[in-house]
Amino acid sequence: MAITGKIISGSGTLLVMVIVLFFSIHSPASISAAEPVIPPGPLGAPFRVAAYTEQLLLVSDYNSGSIFSVSKSDPSQVGEKFKIDGNPLAVGSLEGDILVGNSSSGSIHVYNSVGGLEYTIDGMGIDIFPSDFAMDHQLRQVFVVDSNAHEVKVYRKKSSFLVFGKNPIVTVSQRIHFHDSFGAEVLINPVGIALDQSEKVVYVSDQGDPMNDVPPIIHIFTYAGLKIDELDSTVFSDYRPRGLAYGSGKLYVTDALTCEIAVIDLITKTRLGTLGEYGSAPGQLMQPQDVSVDPSGESIYVANKRLGRIEKIVTGDLLP
Repeated sequence: MAITGKIISGSGTLLVMVIVLFFSIHSPASISAAEPVIPPGPLGAPFRVAAYTEQLLLVSDYNSGSIFSVSKSDPSQVGEKFKIDGNPLAVGSLEGDILVGNSSSGSIHVYNSVGGLEYTIDGMGIDIFPSDFAMDHQLRQVFVVDSNAHEVKVYRKKSSFLVFGKNPIVTVSQRIHFHDSFGAEVLINPVGIALDQSEKVVYVSDQGDPMNDVPPIIHIFTYAGLKIDELDSTVFSDYRPRGLAYGSGKLYVTDALTCEIAVIDLITKTRLGTLGEYGSAPGQLMQPQDVSVDPSGESIYVANKRLGRIEKIVTGDLLP
């Protein structure tokens, strides 16, 4: 057990030494018992989880540098699809292609279904930090959270390429820089994204800037980048919002600090409850990073980072 403190004076030094010595010799059993046992999971550090097929999920594993497929019915069934040259962040699929955000190269890689690299999209000479993706399959669009530029970029698929505008390879005319109705910058530390495709609404989780008393928030935009609303932390009670998922009028918000998934009713903008809790047992979470919702709404899948696994939580009677 490590204890740190700011030493103010000589007497303070002595007090800190006594405290450290006491806890080193007299560590009560209750302290060690409070720490959950962390069994090794099938994954290293799952960062993002995304829908893939009716039976499978896609998962990016930051530590191993790999993309995995995970069974929805039994998330302990894991298969490595392919490795990338770097550390993967965002992951998603569009019309058979698998998109991976690479934090090491500052780019987005597009792979075929068997892991062959087809092409790479960069940030027009500037490294991007592709933290999360959201796909509109009908419009063939990919919304990308670029945490480095503090913005959301929108790509559309044209023919067999993802383009960033009119050029057959990459241009910038389709870039959407999200802003409020007055044109001011609003994204401070964007991390996660989700879409309501029927209403053409975008949700972006923003961790804010705690050092400067800027609280976390969830921004709500139109597809054109106009901010139309927001959810502050009094609604979702989130301290460290990460990944988001949308399903049937509800927004699922991953909180890496409280180790739970907050569920928000978007009509009333009220918190319906939470899914998961801190711990290492089945259904419990430690440093969750992302969430995906089954189309039926009966289950959610959580990237359980510290436990190295995907957690399946059946909502059942847990939500009204």
